[in-house]
Amino acid sequence: MFGFFKRHLNKHSLLITDATIDDLSQLRDVSIATFKETYIDYIKTKSDSEIEAELEDIYNLEKLKEWIMNTNHHCLVVRTKSQPQKIVGYSLMVLETLQAKLSKIYLLRAYQGKGLGQVLLEANYDCLRANPEIESLSLEVWEKNQAAKKFYKRMGFRETGDKTVYSGSDPHNPFYDEVLVRDKVSFTITNS
Repeated sequence: MFGFFKRHLNKHSLLITDATIDDLSQLRDVSIATFKETYIDYIKTKSDSEIEAELEDIYNLEKLKEWIMNTNHHCLVVRTKSQPQKIVGYSLMVLETLQAKLSKIYLLRAYQGKGLGQVLLEANYDCLRANPEIESLSLEVWEKNQAAKKFYKRMGFRETGDKTVYSGSDPHNPFYDEVLVRDKVSFTITNS
């Protein structure tokens, strides 16, 4: 990772590491907390039991284990240096095709707005740079999540206007209406 990002992690006393099986419970906790903070409008349209059933379906420990064990997935966690066992966010990238998919960047609310999303994105770019066959990175974003759309556009992503269904995605999922893509050339550093 480049100097700016290392300094940023040090400034906030954070570490980025690969996720392990020991992280499953905390990944679930961060996922559920972030979901509930992000999708408030959606949650209002459902009963508590419907939301709990959805969360159990999406973030059950067996599915989270699949994320970590799948060799085509790259799951990174953000930890605090003062409590290195505590996870405050994570990212999940899927490397199944020529177009990698950034499936998730989740940060607990207390850690949002501090540049950590950018740092996690940079850590994922490091992985992509090591995979020359991958041509671009895409992600799906909920059209109502304006903060996320603004962040990704600031990070160089552009809208494609196409809805893509990735492996494991539900084509009827209400959260992912728009696809954003960033070509690999825009995050590859050349020595010149």
